[in-house]
Amino acid sequence: MLEIIYISGDGDEETFDSHYATMPWLAIPFFSLKIKELENKCKPNGTPTLAVIGKDGSVLSLEGRDCFLFDDGKEFDPLADLKALYK
Repeated sequence: MLEIIYISGDGDEETFDSHYATMPWLAIPFFSLKIKELENKCKPNGTPTLAVIGKDGSVLSLEGRDCFLFDDGKEFDPLADLKALYK
């Protein structure tokens, strides 16, 4: 199972609320201390970053975003790389 959870890098709660209102997935609340914990663990180097985190909490990839952005002309399954991590 793959679940997307929005972790905000927004500077204020109003901006967070505005961004999150357009999203269909879950989010960690703006003031949660868990955000800082995940930032320290994943060390995102830009926005947006799509980190893939395993069930055990280990960071599987910080390049999850790439599987959605690059299509080299092959039959394209944007989740193939992510699915392979769970085999």
